[in-house]
Amino acid sequence: MISLSAIIQKRLDGVHFNLKRDKWLVLYTFLAIFQPPFIPFAFIYILGLLTLVWVYYNGRSRIAKSILIQSKLYLMMKVFACILLYVIVVGLLDMMLIEKVSVGSTRFSSINQITVLTFCQFCFIWLILIKCYQRQYTLVDIFLLLMFAGVLQGLCAITAFFVPPIRTLFLKFCDRSIFSKEFFLLRRGYGFSINLLDTFGYGMGLIASYMLIVKWSKSKVLLIGSILLIVFTTTVNARTGIAVFGMGVLINFLLKRNIIKSIFRLVLIFLIFELVQPLLISGFDNLSKSNNETVVWVALGMKQVVMLVGGDDETPAVGVEDVTFFDNFIDLPSDTFEYLFGTGHHVYDTQKTMGFRTDIGYLNLLWEFGIIGTGLVLLAMGIFLIAPFFMTKNLTIRKISLLNLTAYAAVLMKAILIGFNPGVFINYLATFSLYYIINKERGRIGAPVPSAKTLTKTETDGNSPLVNRNTGV
Repeated sequence: MISLSAIIQKRLDGVHFNLKRDKWLVLYTFLAIFQPPFIPFAFIYILGLLTLVWVYYNGRSRIAKSILIQSKLYLMMKVFACILLYVIVVGLLDMMLIEKVSVGSTRFSSINQITVLTFCQFCFIWLILIKCYQRQYTLVDIFLLLMFAGVLQGLCAITAFFVPPIRTLFLKFCDRSIFSKEFFLLRRGYGFSINLLDTFGYGMGLIASYMLIVKWSKSKVLLIGSILLIVFTTTVNARTGIAVFGMGVLINFLLKRNIIKSIFRLVLIFLIFELVQPLLISGFDNLSKSNNETVVWVALGMKQVVMLVGGDDETPAVGVEDVTFFDNFIDLPSDTFEYLFGTGHHVYDTQKTMGFRTDIGYLNLLWEFGIIGTGLVLLAMGIFLIAPFFMTKNLTIRKISLLNLTAYAAVLMKAILIGFNPGVFINYLATFSLYYIINKERGRIGAPVPSAKTLTKTETDGNSPLVNRNTGV
């Protein structure tokens, strides 16, 4: 009897990925991304310790060291070491000369984000890339790991949505400071992840976008069904993911070799949206009358998005949780030193100590690093995320790189992106994988693979399945 994995495998467009053989690597990727809360303390430290032991014994080979360097993992480790040094020096000066209230726990949390949490993520990615090299994965194969991890989370989310006892079990060890509040408990929290808010949506939106860009499946049913599952998962948890997916759709739709065709498609999108906008608003109005709090919350939020995009002045207010960069703006440091160089700590959990707090990533960066440090950090992250775009003519890689940068910049309006969360990890894994694939094709990691320069123009079109079979640039 043919198994389900065998049926799915036949419809995949990967080269070396095998779902039955690689299911444990998929599970590891799932655990690394979502850190599911099945124990009463942070699982990332347990997985990090086990990964560190594995890397210690398997990361000393020539190939493993080459992967570490050519994927830019080692470079980013050095970048974060510089960030850590900056925070320590600035923090010490701030404590000695300026600080008026004790924020020791917040300083410790900031340093933990920059060091332990970031280092754990890099170790997870290094392990995954070593395994990918051993299996001779292509670009599509690597992204299939991400996609199946996302599908697994999607199955958890849809199960939690329709089976309340499962949801209760999943939320047992989640952040009680969030889900003890009635607003969040009634409307959100469907899935098996340490984080089910904005950065969760950020990650799921990226996965849905990758599914669209990479063209990983021969089956349109599997492709559409998987995307819808991921979109559903982020919709009932964090609508930030819908915005990220929207960016992915636009980038995939508009980034073509023919600029005239791209402009034509942009005009076509605008005309279609104008035609269907009244129907969408009417449909969301009907859904908002549901007895299900989650359905009402989603419907009002989607109506808000549609009306904002359409430029409607009567955009409905949804709730305090939907604050934007401007709605949640707080005062910047008044001291000149703190304004220029920062305080050495974020202001995410400083309500009791400093009298204010904010989720906004940009504002947390400004408080932690100041104007000068924030500029340097954003410059480093921007170069890291966009560099693969300029290293290749492969449209698939270019689209992913552009999406990673755009989504990172957008989500910083809603969340902190220094440290660990599902969205940051997915963005890191995707970006490091792009560097890995590009440099592997150039022969800098192991034996060189055939160059994409030998392909025809049709084969190197980012919309062709053939380009996804090729590892190259």
